[in-house]
Amino acid sequence: VTCFFSKHIPDKERNLQRALTEWRGCEVPCHATMSIVGDPGRRGDMAYVAHVANDGASCDSEEGVEEYERVSAERENAELMPLKVEEKDHKGNQMVLHFALVAAKAIKAGEEVLVTYGFRYWELKAKGLFHCPQDAKAGKASK
Repeated sequence: VTCFFSKHIPDKERNLQRALTEWRGCEVPCHATMSIVGDPGRRGDMAYVAHVANDGASCDSEEGVEEYERVSAERENAELMPLKVEEKDHKGNQMVLHFALVAAKAIKAGEEVLVTYGFRYWELKAKGLFHCPQDAKAGKASK
């Protein structure tokens, strides 16, 4: 596991153990081998503004995967794109990993931004294996 923290996060707050455990409830798979894991305590931090991109559907059983994938794909109007960042730390490790939230369709003012989280996200959520604290306070839409 490799974990990248945003450059503006102080070293003392870069906690891999918390990122791999309690923050996993805020994980959004965005690439075959990458996920974004947000710290729910930073909801007011503008660098975490991607918390506003929801999935257009949800799925709580394997029987519903096909329907979930169809509906989510139909409603998706944006996607998360990993961006290559050349900045390295003193050991040569990549320091920052950025993602761009890119409109895949025209999005009207006031329209919700929707991405596909993938079945794995909903499967783990349905099993209670993770839960992002403060979901209701964050304004997550009901699916």
